[in-house]
Amino acid sequence: QTFRQPILCSSVLMVTGNLIYGCAYDQKSLGMALVGRFMTGLGAPKCIVRRYMADTTPLIVRTSVNAAFGMMVAVGSAMGPASAVFLDKLKMTFYFKRLDIVIHVNGMTGTGFFMASLWATLTLLILLFFSEPERKGLAEQKQQEATKSTTLEEVTTSEKMDRGNNDGNIELKTVFSHEEMPKSQEAVPQPPGLVSDQDSCFKEVDRVVRLIKLPVRLCLAFLFAKVFTIEALVSCTSA
Repeated sequence: QTFRQPILCSSVLMVTGNLIYGCAYDQKSLGMALVGRFMTGLGAPKCIVRRYMADTTPLIVRTSVNAAFGMMVAVGSAMGPASAVFLDKLKMTFYFKRLDIVIHVNGMTGTGFFMASLWATLTLLILLFFSEPERKGLAEQKQQEATKSTTLEEVTTSEKMDRGNNDGNIELKTVFSHEEMPKSQEAVPQPPGLVSDQDSCFKEVDRVVRLIKLPVRLCLAFLFAKVFTIEALVSCTSA
């Protein structure tokens, strides 16, 4: 239907969740931190972005677009620990006199406020400049489904006509003896050569490997680096 409302709803949840998470430190409330993280997880727009790419990109470039999206996600995830190092050096205090609220921006709260500012900026940009895209991918998919449906109907009609023409007692001649026999005794032709399961498996693996282009390989490499970095950090902090 529309992408604008879901994206705005997601952005509001992300801004609110990150702000609640950042304020939990001053309130000394673990519950606020958990609620903030829950809201950021609830507002994550990954499914919206996937649908956006599927509806707006033609099938011929969809794999490359998805690979680029995965690569950017991996790069952002890898930059997370690096940005936390710089945010840990922040030591600022803001006092809002009218509300009598003190907010500390440090290594514990900086990530929440930083992400809230980024999502607030994105929300403002969406409000000002976002317009509904042309859904080329969705139109292409509908056209393919209509073509398949038409082809299936034509094949079904053709089979029915062939059955009607062959309902009589048609006698066939054998290849070698040239003798006539009823259609019910007609031998089923065998394929010229049977491909073994092992050869078929090797061909399928080779086909899949050929489909893994450079963007996909880069995406897999970044994902591996992400998982390796996270596991290494967790292991070091848990020792």
